[in-house]
Amino acid sequence: ESELNETEANKQNGLQAMKNFILQKQLNETRSDSAFLLRFLRARKYDARLAFKMLERYEKMKKTHPELFSMERAVENLSIFDSNAQIMLDGRDCNGAKIFLYRVGNLNFNRNKENWVTNDQVFLSNMLLLEWSLLDPKTQVAGVSVLADLKGFSLSSHGSLLSPYYAKRSAEVVQETFPLRFKGIHIVNQPLYFDALYKLVKPFIKQKVIERIYLHGTKFESLHRYMSPDILPVEYGGHLPSIDNTAFKEQLIKDLPLILLKRNNYIQTEHTREVIKESLSNKNNSDYSDFKM
Repeated sequence: ESELNETEANKQNGLQAMKNFILQKQLNETRSDSAFLLRFLRARKYDARLAFKMLERYEKMKKTHPELFSMERAVENLSIFDSNAQIMLDGRDCNGAKIFLYRVGNLNFNRNKENWVTNDQVFLSNMLLLEWSLLDPKTQVAGVSVLADLKGFSLSSHGSLLSPYYAKRSAEVVQETFPLRFKGIHIVNQPLYFDALYKLVKPFIKQKVIERIYLHGTKFESLHRYMSPDILPVEYGGHLPSIDNTAFKEQLIKDLPLILLKRNNYIQTEHTREVIKESLSNKNNSDYSDFKM
């Protein structure tokens, strides 16, 4: 937290500044509760002006590309998690960042097979996981590391995920728009031709992010310098059982009302109130003190 300049004074001053900016710009549909605004302040180390610019980009992104960023659409396709391709691991990396495990090869894009998915659905579900991770103030502070497993990746089945359109949107999320600190992108089990693919998307990536991309191949010893085997599943030379996102899916579904909150967190139905009260009690953090029930 010292890295972010997070003090009680900076927190209160930053929140007030953000709320003033929202009023000045007449962003009437934008949430202005502390829990929401702190995400942007932490992502920009309590520089309120930079945090507000990120908030503006975030809101614009959702309106311009709802097919990729609408959480209402994301929750309509929760069956995508049945592929066991996406999960937030329980443990954290050596720097305290949450670990987003993304197994591309588990996703089925073949329309002639059951449980096939589209690029937009995959992007939406990834955004849903990132939004979920922001519910935890510790993750807002420590950030997220991505562990991308390309085992089973093929150009014919998955190459469209690296098209300029999706590459640009992904770069925008990581670099400028989403209020989360991306601490590292670790790629394992990549095919031999991955270097050529990487060159195609590299122009969209800033040097700061490039310096945080690590290609490990099948040498998990290098991965373990950043993520301890104690918090990794056996698939990556870890000490934990094989990957199973069942418990994670259950928690994600339980927390959906928090992700779908609208302006100022007013809750409309009695059922949703009870679900959120239970979720908030589990969070047990003062950042959520001004939620209106």
